Amino acid sequence: MRIAFVGLETSHPFSDARNLRALDPAVELVACGRPGRMASFAADNPSTRVFPTVSEVLASSPDVAIISVRPEEVAAALRAVCAAGVPVFINKPAAVTIAQVDEIEAILRDATSAFLTGSVLSFAPAVAQASIERSQLVAVEATLRHDVSWWRDPAFAWQAAESGARGLVPVIGVHAFDVLASTVGEDFEVEAVQCGRRAYPELNGGDSAQLLLRFSDGLGATVSLIGASNSERYAFEYHTATSTSTVSFPDDSADPFGYVAAASQILALGRGEPAPRSWQHSLVVLRQLSRAADLSRKNVFVAEQ
Repeated sequence: MRIAFVGLETSHPFSDARNLRALDPAVELVACGRPGRMASFAADNPSTRVFPTVSEVLASSPDVAIISVRPEEVAAALRAVCAAGVPVFINKPAAVTIAQVDEIEAILRDATSAFLTGSVLSFAPAVAQASIERSQLVAVEATLRHDVSWWRDPAFAWQAAESGARGLVPVIGVHAFDVLASTVGEDFEVEAVQCGRRAYPELNGGDSAQLLLRFSDGLGATVSLIGASNSERYAFEYHTATSTSTVSFPDDSADPFGYVAAASQILALGRGEPAPRSWQHSLVVLRQLSRAADLSRKNVFVAEQ
C-alpha cells in the first residue's frame, strides 16, 4: 500500500508514519512538505519518496492520503486529493474559522472519497468501549491538560497565531469536541468561552480556557483547557443522578491516546473500506470549534505582570 503525506506540520504525521509502518511494514511512503520538516521526516523514514509538490505526490497513485498542513492551506490540499479520488485523513487543526469550514464543506459536497478528521482520541479503545446512556445524563465535564509553551518557539508559533491555528481553543479543544460528539452526540452548540493569558501572556490564544456547550435536549457540558501544564491528560466525566462514568487518556491500554487505532483506520481507507464516520461528523466538530475560537477572542483575561 502506498500512503501519501501531504504536508508535515505538527508531530502527528511523524507518529502516523511510525504506527503505519509498525502495523504494515510493507507500506510505501511518499511525501511533500516544507524543507526543514521534510528533512526530519526523511531521517525518521529513510525509504520515503520525496516530491516537491502535492500534484507530483498524487501522480504517484497513492491508496490513501494524510493531510497535515496549516489550516489556511487545507482547502487547496483537500481539493487536489479529492479531485484525484484518493481517500483522505486530515490531521488537526483542519479548520479554525467559519470561512475555512465553509470551503471544506463545498469541496466535500461533490467528493466521493472517504474523509476523516479531528482528534485521534476519538478512535481510542476507551472511547470505543464507553457505554454512555445519554438519556440518563445530567451533566458532562471535560478537563484537558496539554503544554502549549512550545508555541513560543518561532518554528511552531503559527499554532498560536491568529492567522494560523488560533491557539489553545481550536488546537486542544478539538479533542474535547470530537470525543463528546463520539460519546454523547453531534447535536451541540458552543454557548460561551472564557480565556486566560496568565502563564504565557505572549501567546495570542491564551493558556487556559473554560467553555460551555449545550446539546439539543438541554444537556450541558463544561470543558476546561489547561495549556500551562507539565503533563498531558484528558479526562471526561459523565454524570447521572446516581453515578459518574469516566473516560480518560492516557490509560493502561496498549493504545492510550488512540494513535494506533487511527493508523488502523487510515490503512482501512487505503484498502477501500468505508470511513467509520461521515465527513458531516467532522464538519459539526470543526464548525463549533471555529465558533468557539471566535468567542474566545471576546473574553480574554490577561494577568498583570
